[in-house]
Amino acid sequence: MIYSVKWLWPESLVLGSWRFAEIEAVIYAGFWMTFIFWLVWDFAKARNFKMDNWLTTWLFFGVVNCATVWAVTRFGFYLGLGIGQISWMLVIGLAATLLQRLVWTLLVERRRHQWGF
Repeated sequence: MIYSVKWLWPESLVLGSWRFAEIEAVIYAGFWMTFIFWLVWDFAKARNFKMDNWLTTWLFFGVVNCATVWAVTRFGFYLGLGIGQISWMLVIGLAATLLQRLVWTLLVERRRHQWGF
């Protein structure tokens, strides 16, 4: 997803640094974004954070994804991902939320209905 944003709007996203080429920066930044997201998600689950309705779930995933993009781009010199404007943090974070919810719905919710749990 990050690489497609770079491909569509090349002036808005910087991939690569003195250490990483573009594809390495995508892989490395994607890894850290995923790691931070799982860390926050596990923390929320351990604290019994209720995600019963769709609004709570969308807000949680949206805020966490936007914060994760912000955290990774703050260390862009080391991780190889930079954004031109803060609005791109929101665009990438919300696109990640949309993709996560789509995959969750297609894979997990469908299985729950098929298997009955």
